[in-house]
Amino acid sequence: MERGPGKMRMEPVDLTHLLNGTLADVRPRLQRKAQTAITEVGEGLQVVGDPEILRQLVHALMTNASKFSAAGSEIRVSAAEQNGQVIVRVEDRGVGLSPSDLQELFVRYAWLTSRSTAGEGQARSTLARARQWATLHQGSLEAESKGIGKGTRFTLRLPAP
Repeated sequence: MERGPGKMRMEPVDLTHLLNGTLADVRPRLQRKAQTAITEVGEGLQVVGDPEILRQLVHALMTNASKFSAAGSEIRVSAAEQNGQVIVRVEDRGVGLSPSDLQELFVRYAWLTSRSTAGEGQARSTLARARQWATLHQGSLEAESKGIGKGTRFTLRLPAP
């Protein structure tokens, strides 16, 4: 179920618990591709937000990392509080992005040249929505890639309470 911005339910969220729970939800997908999740999630991370929207946002990032990574690869998920922000990173060593794809990544209907590794489909509209959700939580979502074949790192920043 998706909720729009008019229906957000802002409340304290145990982000550590949310990340670990979402990773458990994504684990069957990872197992189908023999992928491994490496996690470095700090204990007791808290944010204020809509727990279901935050779960969908993190799920989108984890699923995207799996889609665009080869079978047998590692997906890294880390989270820590730093300088008044909770920073969540999801990093893969997958197909990577060209500089032009990076510029268009969060545009809902942009055409990207990067392809998923098992025909799972494009992620652009999901990532556009994920960035919108981050913004609705007074946060940000950015992507970095050193180029084609060099993976992608997504960084979600949310204000710490």
